[in-house]
Amino acid sequence: MYFTAAASVLIAVGAVIMFVGFCGCCGAIRESQCMLATFFVFLFLFFILLLAIGIWLFAGKDTLKDVYRQALQKQMNLWKDNGYDVNTEFAKYVKLQQNEFNCCGTRSTPPWGYEGNSPDECTVKQMATGNCQDAVFKRIDSNLVVVGGVAIGLGVIMLLGMIFSMMLCCAIRDVEHV
Repeated sequence: MYFTAAASVLIAVGAVIMFVGFCGCCGAIRESQCMLATFFVFLFLFFILLLAIGIWLFAGKDTLKDVYRQALQKQMNLWKDNGYDVNTEFAKYVKLQQNEFNCCGTRSTPPWGYEGNSPDECTVKQMATGNCQDAVFKRIDSNLVVVGGVAIGLGVIMLLGMIFSMMLCCAIRDVEHV
């Protein structure tokens, strides 16, 4: 369910980016002020959106952790109500998470907060590593610098695109008035 939603969002974002790129390229080739202005406006909106998301994520990091914990606890309760069926999507997620992050349980020992209900019993190594919530947050924290660097790089590229599109737009206007 989440994969199809993510795929749909990526397709929509790709279509918008393709349209914006078309406006920029076609506006530069055809020397169209309207298309270059459209390119500028879209880049400006993307830049503001990127900045807003960055600030929101930075300021609301603890809130995101709480939302993740609440969603995980809700799924745990549903899993408990289903008798800890290991064939559910959540059980598959738990197994994947434990293997990927080499962790055991959501927040406590015994694994997952309940006695004997993890999809696969945790290995000794996984139990020694700690719970999965902390492991997920450690991975996110360790990659924040990379994500921040990529975001800053995208922001610089967007700013350069805005500057050059406005310079070209002004140059076209000056040539038309001569």
